[in-house]
Amino acid sequence: MKDLNIVPLQHGDDSEPLIFIHALTGTILPYKHLIECLSCTRSIYGIEAVGLDGNMLPFEHVGSIAAHYADAIQERFSNNRLILIGWSFGGLVAAELAALLMPKMQLRLALLDVQRLNNERKNRLLSKDEILLEFAYTLLGNVDRAAHSNLNNLASLPEKRKFSFVLDMLLTTKRTSSPELLQNMYRVFCAHLHAHDRYIPIPISNVKALFIKAQRQPFDNQDASLGWSNIFSSKLEIVTAPGDHYSLLNQHALTTAKYLNTWIDKIDS
Repeated sequence: MKDLNIVPLQHGDDSEPLIFIHALTGTILPYKHLIECLSCTRSIYGIEAVGLDGNMLPFEHVGSIAAHYADAIQERFSNNRLILIGWSFGGLVAAELAALLMPKMQLRLALLDVQRLNNERKNRLLSKDEILLEFAYTLLGNVDRAAHSNLNNLASLPEKRKFSFVLDMLLTTKRTSSPELLQNMYRVFCAHLHAHDRYIPIPISNVKALFIKAQRQPFDNQDASLGWSNIFSSKLEIVTAPGDHYSLLNQHALTTAKYLNTWIDKIDS
């Protein structure tokens, strides 16, 4: 099997397991509360990113990530139907996987507030400081950022001190992390951020899909699917969940899980 970290999260019915695809940082930690809220008897797995363990360089193209994962998924779940679930960057990888795997496997796809195709969201040319701040804020999620106002001092620090400054702050806040893991996560984050902004979707045919959009959006857009309905050949089911991009999986995880449960039950009926 290809070098891929498929993490068992819940043992259950393995005939159509749920597979959660990692976020920008390469981990499946953002899904923790959501998975706890699911009323699901299926097996649940998570896929962590190549490069997270420091043994390989992370990929810098969504297509390369998906192609690598597709081979391993076919080998591991050769006789299964699948439900792929991806939030944020994980949704890009999940969508690409669906396009690659659908001719060979039966699968369903759930995208959770994946904003990349929103025409109002323009790609940004980020400086090194901005990438480091983006990494810190991504890990902090929707924690009150005023409590971490010292991040505003990053620009005034000597260049050699900046990463250790952010690392120390994250180690204090994210007490389950280690310096080595955070360093690997940052390397993966930078590669995935590059992949995110270069992503060009490919058409997805004959896949039943759900799009859960957060109610509070950073950009105006009249398209409830944030651009994704144009990618699917069949109708994309769209629901709006309370909260923003981060609270969708945390404070409002119970509601998001309810929408997922309803959709999965509908598939089964």
